[in-house]
Amino acid sequence: MNADDKFQELWRSKKSVPAISSQDLIKKVGQVKNKLRSKIVFTTLVLIGVLLYIDIFVFQQHPPKLVTSYIGAVLLNIAIIVQTAAYAGFLKLLFENASTDAPIHDYLQHMMQVRDRRRFMQKTILNIYYVCLIIGIGLIFIEALQNVSNPGIRIALPVGAACYMGIMWFTARKNEIKKSEKDLGAVIEKLQAIVEDTKHA
Repeated sequence: MNADDKFQELWRSKKSVPAISSQDLIKKVGQVKNKLRSKIVFTTLVLIGVLLYIDIFVFQQHPPKLVTSYIGAVLLNIAIIVQTAAYAGFLKLLFENASTDAPIHDYLQHMMQVRDRRRFMQKTILNIYYVCLIIGIGLIFIEALQNVSNPGIRIALPVGAACYMGIMWFTARKNEIKKSEKDLGAVIEKLQAIVEDTKHA
């Protein structure tokens, strides 16, 4: 009996979960992974573009004068490079596909790896990214604000940047984590139900 037959038989016999075909479940797995792939590819391209813009156009045309600005630039580079490298590893995992005839347990293990890697990306890697980014921007602001004569602007610029970072950290980031957990959790829950049934079949 192949994986498709097992899916069909188990989902017909399960009373507590709405019926779903194996093809629908496999399709859902593919949709979740495709969505993650598209988002990661887009974000990676944006990060690379920002990195090139900062290094080539900003600091080449306007070389910093203070050591703090150089340190800030290094931290910005570290933030983007760490994030990009982590995304590259995650993309490799997302492009791995289990065969349609693979055991159901393999599907579950693969999606759990995706979930765990996603959590690592959204917590550990994103923490490193934001810490380097905030400190780097703060150090660069030291020199940038010296060239601003208007005291109101000198106060508004760092306050505005801090508010933006706070919004991204406390709202957009948390909403993204919840949404990602919901999408991956729904697929993993169905796969876990099937695996549990196979143990008692």
